[in-house]
Amino acid sequence: GWTATYDFGLFLQMYHYMAETFEPLTTCERDKLLSHFAVHFSPIYYLILPFYYSFPSANTLLISQAVLAVIGAIPLMLICKNRNLSNLETISFSVVFLFCCAIVGPCFYDFHENAFLPAILMWFFYAIEKKKTVLMYIFFVLLLFVKEDAALYAALIGLYCFFNMEKKHHGLIMFSVSAFYFVIVTGLMTKFGEGVMTSRTYGNLMIDYDAGLGEVVKTVLINPTYFLTQCISEESFRFFLIMLLPLGFMPILSKKFSHYFLVAPFILMNLASGY
Repeated sequence: GWTATYDFGLFLQMYHYMAETFEPLTTCERDKLLSHFAVHFSPIYYLILPFYYSFPSANTLLISQAVLAVIGAIPLMLICKNRNLSNLETISFSVVFLFCCAIVGPCFYDFHENAFLPAILMWFFYAIEKKKTVLMYIFFVLLLFVKEDAALYAALIGLYCFFNMEKKHHGLIMFSVSAFYFVIVTGLMTKFGEGVMTSRTYGNLMIDYDAGLGEVVKTVLINPTYFLTQCISEESFRFFLIMLLPLGFMPILSKKFSHYFLVAPFILMNLASGY
């Protein structure tokens, strides 16, 4: 009773259409029958379609979202084991992960494709750490399929791999494919869909709202001081503390420069955004 058509009703309708026609159609996202992929390209939704087809209920989506949040702890525990951490340390990291507001918070806010991110990213990192190449590329592709802007995560993780993996070509491949994928998908969305909602997310970094992502990059390069002010506003700083304080600020306490490629999405997609 506390959710609105946007966004839970939208995705419930989309899954109804997917179960009936295999197409991600909606009528309430815009004022016409439209593929959701014209707004956000998220093929990852098809992963839970078999569950919705078997149990066509709104509860299926809510339960799936909660399960997705929890299963990210499995690769985290495997990473801890690979690093020879004690049982107490492993449990401690798992508890921090499971009770982190960024992980459990989305479960209380409708249903969105970003719910896939924690589990996919954790399995991706596990595959990288264990040098399981096939598994690494499987989760690399799944990450790209979450949403068009997930290519930023994939590209920066690719850069991290380039500086940290013995076989550096994997990092270069992932970075290049991510960049190519982003250009192609956003280009197709602009030409055949509703376009990329750059001005909604980064309107605070744009003068011409119709100029696209290039306008954002231009602002960052020409006026880095203004970009920094957007990242350290009172609201952004509060968000920064909420996210990193439970983690003991560990993500930003590394002496290795390449580790900060993994922090960059947090800055670019959360702190810098005006949405």
